[in-house]
Amino acid sequence: MDSKIKTVMLDADMTFLDFPLSEERALDRLFDTYGIPRTLIGSYLECNRQCWAELEEGLIDNNTLKERRFRLFVDKEGLDQDPARLSQDYIDFLASEGHLIEGAWDFLEKLKAHFELVLVTNGIASVQRGRLESTGTIRFFKHLVISEEVGAPKPQTAFFDRALEICGRTKDECIVVGDSLTSDIKGALDSGIKALWLHPGRKDLGKAPDGVMEASSYKEALDILIQ
Repeated sequence: MDSKIKTVMLDADMTFLDFPLSEERALDRLFDTYGIPRTLIGSYLECNRQCWAELEEGLIDNNTLKERRFRLFVDKEGLDQDPARLSQDYIDFLASEGHLIEGAWDFLEKLKAHFELVLVTNGIASVQRGRLESTGTIRFFKHLVISEEVGAPKPQTAFFDRALEICGRTKDECIVVGDSLTSDIKGALDSGIKALWLHPGRKDLGKAPDGVMEASSYKEALDILIQ
């Protein structure tokens, strides 16, 4: 790795946090609390994916996303629950469901021994902070850059400009490491920052863009980053 790299800008969900497990457990709790059949979880997930795509495209902000996904869901299924209450309870449940991908703790410890770590994440601040605290991984990061708090999501260059400002680094001193081609990697490339596409435990996801390093395990990522 280039000796000029001082800071790793690290994504959270599916990079080291196991978001599908957190989401599954939070939704089970939410649907049971409100008496909504769990068979409708798939319908909610479609609405949620739509809203996150709109966020990445800059069509809505985090605050709008929180309730919009549940409003779309209850309207679609003809439910009478209050979207605002569903949203708040889901956020509270999700914030308490912190789970790590296997091997993530050791990966973070080894990375921290060589680089300054900065979290770069699209998400709701209370949820991201809550899961970092419950897993104990907040200790590894010097700065947290969360889309809801900085006012722009990945892949927008405004997000990465703000991240550089917060950590006081130049583009040449940083590398973005994350699992999403559409938010982490695209955002890094558009912002002129080096990128490593890390998708631990998942293969056959396609080809990395030209000029982007790739790792399908934490060992591969460490071998690339620590040379």
